[in-house]
Amino acid sequence: MYKRGNVAVFIDFENFYYSLKNLYSLSFDQANDRSVSIISEVTEMIEREFGPVVIRRAYADWSNLSDVKRELERMGVRIIDVLSTEHKNSADIELSLSVFEILLTRPDVETMVIFAGDRDYMPIAMRVKESGKKLMFIGFQHSLSGDLKKLVGEGNYMYVDREIQGIGIPAGENQVTSLDDLSPDEQLALQACLEAYDQYRDRYGSVKLGGFLVDRLQKVLPELDHMARKAIFQRLVRYGAVRVLQSSSKAGTETFTVFVVDEDHPIVQEARRRMVQ
Repeated sequence: MYKRGNVAVFIDFENFYYSLKNLYSLSFDQANDRSVSIISEVTEMIEREFGPVVIRRAYADWSNLSDVKRELERMGVRIIDVLSTEHKNSADIELSLSVFEILLTRPDVETMVIFAGDRDYMPIAMRVKESGKKLMFIGFQHSLSGDLKKLVGEGNYMYVDREIQGIGIPAGENQVTSLDDLSPDEQLALQACLEAYDQYRDRYGSVKLGGFLVDRLQKVLPELDHMARKAIFQRLVRYGAVRVLQSSSKAGTETFTVFVVDEDHPIVQEARRRMVQ
């Protein structure tokens, strides 16, 4: 029986992200979005079950992951930038060293949680088990190493494949026809959507979703955390007021998620009228 106490969470983000992307054939932005959502939801579950999460670190070569890096930072995750080459990402080494450091310097940490699951984590897993600390691995059923699962034992790893459901958000659910049907936070978010769309549509035709969620929506809803703000935006999508699309750079080398406003939607038209009054 492990006692409840402080928890340290370590995320091999590229390992986790690419497992998700490759297993489910997701786009770049879909994989980013689901990765962040899963990390947030699982971390909340861990806090309820094992104790407060006092250390949150994510490891990756972040040069091509700037949007998701900012999202994780908003969630209180410390970003660790690691070098990578064409053949090897050193995140597993840096992450393992950090786990060992916590073992030596933080006796108050009773549980270690690692978002990853390849066999490279066998050495550090053995060290954690020898220390008598609780160790959990978080990953996907077809990417968690069988050797690693056998080492840590049943109940010490968790599959998050079930969290992949509902990647696409269908528009038009729970239709609303008046601004008065929206909560005050939803009204503020809708106004922010309209202002951002007006700013960018002539030049780009749409608004890049990642930057909007992290910057503009944070300004109008500063009392909420990032995941709560994202949930409000997703409700506007379900109402049909905004639509989320995939877009590409002019060179076609980068894909990203954008949103556009449905100007024919009744709550959008009502909001437009109020903006000019």
